[in-house]
Amino acid sequence: MTPQHHLPADIERTSFHIITEELEMMGLTPPPEHEAVVKRVIHTTADFDYARNLHFTPRAVEQAVKALHTGAVIVTDTNMALAGITKPGLAKLGGTACCYMADPEVAAAAKEAGTTRAVAAMKKAAQEHPGAILAVGNAPTALLTIAEQIESGLRPALVIGVPVGFVNVVESKERLFAVCERHDVPAIVAMGRKGGHLQRAGVFRRRDARPFGPGVEVSDKFWRSAMNPTRKTDESFYRLFSASHTVSEHLTKREDSELRDKYDHNAFCYSGQPTEDELRAALAYQKERGDTFLKLEGYEPLADAFGMECEETVTMVLPKGTDISGWKANPEVSIKTPDFDQLEQHELKYYGPLYGDDFTVRNNRNLREKLTYLGAYLGGKLVGDCYIFASDGYVCMDGLLVDEDFRHQYIAMTLMKHIAEKAQERGEILYLHADSEDTPKELYAKMGFQAVDKLYEYLCTDFSKLKI
Repeated sequence: MTPQHHLPADIERTSFHIITEELEMMGLTPPPEHEAVVKRVIHTTADFDYARNLHFTPRAVEQAVKALHTGAVIVTDTNMALAGITKPGLAKLGGTACCYMADPEVAAAAKEAGTTRAVAAMKKAAQEHPGAILAVGNAPTALLTIAEQIESGLRPALVIGVPVGFVNVVESKERLFAVCERHDVPAIVAMGRKGGHLQRAGVFRRRDARPFGPGVEVSDKFWRSAMNPTRKTDESFYRLFSASHTVSEHLTKREDSELRDKYDHNAFCYSGQPTEDELRAALAYQKERGDTFLKLEGYEPLADAFGMECEETVTMVLPKGTDISGWKANPEVSIKTPDFDQLEQHELKYYGPLYGDDFTVRNNRNLREKLTYLGAYLGGKLVGDCYIFASDGYVCMDGLLVDEDFRHQYIAMTLMKHIAEKAQERGEILYLHADSEDTPKELYAKMGFQAVDKLYEYLCTDFSKLKI
């Protein structure tokens, strides 16, 4: 499929046209005073539910615009949100933006009071900038603190409440909105579980940056439409192996009873920014289980890695209709379901020295029970393999391994072309994951894959190195 536009202004204009048409078809045309904000949030998320769950106090948008034009300070609850605000545009209006989450005084106050940094940060914001715009997309405790401050006399210019999650999220939003209505404080709140930094960014009318690396380009429209489906497919993949349960406000634990020593299957998935106390609790949880590692995964970087090593994984999608006829394939290579004994020996040859023979065997047997493996054969020998997982029209290809004695013979390309052809025949969308620091992602981009998402993975295998 050929992209419609390349210039940001053209992409944005077409996106808004599509949004307007689809809202009308759904009978969800927002009121004129809310229209720009609602459409901006949908443009940012590709999620039309926000036409229903974005709630506004009377004249909230009008008063917010007035505050911005009079040089209001914007206070965010994470440094990532702060980085997303266009500073030059704000400066032209005489405004500034700040975040107190990394402030040493806030950290000390939170520790002394036994609260989260978000609570301490909002209390400091109330003291130093009582008429600020308060933008919260991470911590429900921040919303509750703002509500308490408003009942004590605080009158911010605007409160944006869009945390995402399952614990205290719905309740904190409802309380904040009720308090703002009662005290005539302008507020924009995404009711329900949905929210996050992308929604808050939409309110501020910014264009999101997607730093996927050199040589990797992606259209705005495609990024919006493909990000959520790939995340959902990845979640379905992990549900094959791991059970999940909420352990704190920002952390959900993934656990694989069969492979307790596999980091990916036993990670803590975070939304927003977990606190130092939450990480201490996660560490204690791992120690109690007898696990010797701590892994965190999330779709935004941590403001503080606390000594953990970070890797970034890019999700790359092959759009429907991509011409793959030019992909080079080896006609002598046959693709079929691999013999499992051969597959096991092939994986042992390469992964055994890295992870140990015992783990490699257990991991491979665990995966092949629930996934579809494909093998590339040349001269009767298994020279490459990978697995695929499909859900709701998306197909993930992963675990690609090629025998080093047969490299530069288009083994990997032959496997990929076979899978891509089958996906196109079924009307499915193929995607894969690539290390953001490795060159394969650039090759994938040249093949037509587009980057749509990035996962941040933090790992510690030596607890003495954790700075908590």
